[in-house]
Amino acid sequence: MPDDLERAKIRNLDEQVRRAFHTRPLAYRAGRYGAGPNAMQCLRELGIGIDTSVRALFDYSHEQGPDYSHSSLYPYWISRVSLQNCC
Repeated sequence: MPDDLERAKIRNLDEQVRRAFHTRPLAYRAGRYGAGPNAMQCLRELGIGIDTSVRALFDYSHEQGPDYSHSSLYPYWISRVSLQNCC
């Protein structure tokens, strides 16, 4: 997905959560096949510190999705790593 579209979707979701629950979201999970390579920067900008998009040990490559089969079971901290580095 293009960076600007992904950013718009993440920002819209952030706004919807704030409006519905009167608080900011602290965690994020991308739909379907995970976040793109630019998602982490957008999440950082919004103050979202937890991303659970990587599904360790799962391989979606047969569906043109990402291969997380070699990803760590340990958490990825948004302030320290991007998806490009963890998968």
